[in-house]
Amino acid sequence: MSFFEIFLLLAVLGFFIGFISGLVGMGGGILFVPTFWFIFPLLKIKPELVVKSAVATSSACMTITTFTSAYHHLKTGYLNKEIFKNLLLGAIPGVILGASLTSLFLPPHFVKICFSLFLIVMAYRMLKGGKKKKETYKIKNEKHISNAKANSKIKIILIGMLAGILAGMLGAGGGALITPMLYNFCNVPIKEAMATNTGVVFLSSLVSTLSYIFFGIKNKVDQYFL
Repeated sequence: MSFFEIFLLLAVLGFFIGFISGLVGMGGGILFVPTFWFIFPLLKIKPELVVKSAVATSSACMTITTFTSAYHHLKTGYLNKEIFKNLLLGAIPGVILGASLTSLFLPPHFVKICFSLFLIVMAYRMLKGGKKKKETYKIKNEKHISNAKANSKIKIILIGMLAGILAGMLGAGGGALITPMLYNFCNVPIKEAMATNTGVVFLSSLVSTLSYIFFGIKNKVDQYFL
């Protein structure tokens, strides 16, 4: 395939991935990463770097695609700043740890296995569905902010760290984990959980992208992400 054909293919795939992600409300990384696995060999990226490049590029794409959504949710007032701050306390070091694992230690086939297992778990969860829970938090009429005091700070930080490790290691999964865990285990209203999650995904993706750039430069790799 010529460079123009590959460029056109990536543009079309990017459009459809963005459309599907917005339609069903899931993170684009779940679709970006496996797409890049198949596309990057056509760009003559070294085989040993394909998986790392896919994860890094997915993080870069997520940074761009989630910015507008995060800004919109911030304006609506649904983004819970207290929960957001606590999630970031765990997510940022988690992302750096996850990115370092994929960049420096984990073999590509192991990352693929982890990503595949994550997809299986997500598919099972979507097929099984979940019982609706009553929202137990009181919501303020003006700003729609829940009473976050009842939440355990440690619990939220751990959720953020787990999501960050997944996002940094796999280039996806952080956002898919945060919303249901906030809703099911912390009793955060669903709209507030989704809004707060979007902000965390944006900053986590940005940190993940910068981490892969750093590790790529450190290891003198010139093909880490596009």
